[in-house]
Amino acid sequence: MIYSLSLENIMRTYKGIRDAVIAKGYQFFTGDLKLNFVWERTDDIITNKFTDFLHVVYTDQGKEKVISIPATTKPGIKGSTDSPITVGGVTGTAIIVPGQYLNAWTFRDTHKEFSNYPYFRQYGKIDYWRDFNKDTKIDRVQFQDDKEFGTHWHKMSNVGTYGSGLVNNWSLGCMGAAEPQFKKILPLVRSAVIAHGKTFTGTIMESADFGSSAGTSTNETTATTESTPTKVASSYNFITEKAVVVVSSKSGLSLRRGAPNTQTSKVRTIPFNATLNTVGYVKNGESVGGKSIWYKDSSGNYFWGGGVVVKSTSATKSTSTAPSTSSTAPKSDGVIGQVECITEGLRLRSTPDTKHSYVGTVPKGTILKYVSVVNNGQSVGGNSKWYKSDRGLYFWSGGVK
Repeated sequence: MIYSLSLENIMRTYKGIRDAVIAKGYQFFTGDLKLNFVWERTDDIITNKFTDFLHVVYTDQGKEKVISIPATTKPGIKGSTDSPITVGGVTGTAIIVPGQYLNAWTFRDTHKEFSNYPYFRQYGKIDYWRDFNKDTKIDRVQFQDDKEFGTHWHKMSNVGTYGSGLVNNWSLGCMGAAEPQFKKILPLVRSAVIAHGKTFTGTIMESADFGSSAGTSTNETTATTESTPTKVASSYNFITEKAVVVVSSKSGLSLRRGAPNTQTSKVRTIPFNATLNTVGYVKNGESVGGKSIWYKDSSGNYFWGGGVVVKSTSATKSTSTAPSTSSTAPKSDGVIGQVECITEGLRLRSTPDTKHSYVGTVPKGTILKYVSVVNNGQSVGGNSKWYKSDRGLYFWSGGVK
């Protein structure tokens, strides 16, 4: 058999996938022909076969639909993981870190570019691991975040054939499927492009996600080393106490999936000066730089307490570990208003347009303060209004309310 798993065995439904995506705190797109590309990584074993899945989840005339095809989210072996290359100063084969990457791929309906076949070209920056030891298991090390290495979605066999059924050097980190499977989604994609444009979001999840309802001393991503792993507690004492915090780490702060330690995968980088609402904290999370307080957000993810300052709490009690806000809280000079981010991963830019690379992203629910309004910025979806934040960065008004 070419595939070791069958579509019949996974039985993913529209509701099941939608609920799993939302449970992770990711954005789920609704509306006719607004496509959700959900890639399911079945395990960390590099099988060299199409043992993962791509689910395209959408509605058409109000009817809920799912197209699922066997695929791979992992590189192959021959000419790939057995021959690691050096990119960005790091040696290893690229593997995309699970997460949601908003508007990071654009559909190229042409036979004159990559692989001489329609494909999805990487358009935005995403996160990677680099596997270097040539075994057949993903090593969650050598993290490279916010990079653009040309990891596309494309066919991984010659036209009209499944080839050998092996991935091999069809993927050096790209995701895709054998051509007879890949072509099944193309008519739908072309209709979606006409309706909504050619840029798409990719969501990479693990099979376990579908089973439930769903360096500087101030940056926890660099405060520990792989050679000296930090001891992680087997259980945590969670304290329910809502708070509003502001990221004080100039290099940003990692949001960690489901547990207060650096052993879990990274969801995203929270930018400097972002305001976050928390539901509580633990005091016995992983100690980073001598501090073991971690805060939990409403999606169940955690971030290190050493990289934030507390603006306010819902309780009258105070803690000795909370830093003073009198000297470290951001200044409000010149602020004329504030808005709430309603888009996951809203991009912050140095100018009110998309001509230059973005400098950071903002999680959904973040409160953004602004000092001015630009009404003649670049028009995005017919809306040319942009805000200038109190830190001098711009964000599009269509992503806030």
